[in-house]
Amino acid sequence: MEKTAGKEISVNASAIALEEKGVLIIGPSGSGKSILAIEMISLGATLVADDQTNVMVRSDGLYLSPLKSNAGLIESRYLGILKLPWQENIKLTTVIDLSKTEKKRLPPFRTHELLNYKIPCIYAKGNRIIAKALYVLLTGERKH
Repeated sequence: MEKTAGKEISVNASAIALEEKGVLIIGPSGSGKSILAIEMISLGATLVADDQTNVMVRSDGLYLSPLKSNAGLIESRYLGILKLPWQENIKLTTVIDLSKTEKKRLPPFRTHELLNYKIPCIYAKGNRIIAKALYVLLTGERKH
């Protein structure tokens, strides 16, 4: 499959943006995608999408936007559906995979393939401080 600008798919994932960097949060139902998005929003990130995220191919990479039906909405268990400020057309820079556990203290550089792009990926199942670590990563850079 080619990297064709204009191609768009909807994925079962939540997404946030921090400093114009887009994060796609993937994992099975009940894995904590919305919880991680809310934790990141509490640290200063902005909602892109909850539950379903549009991923679009552009000439310089993949971009994230909400579906029209869920723009600005996020589910918070025990509180309900919340309406928040949101962003669209955010370049995807990182994938957080809540289905896989990182076993290495200093993990290798991992990628997640989506629409023929390899996006940096972090395994985060069971990682209780992933929101804080992700915030630090997005405001800095990874050296290893």
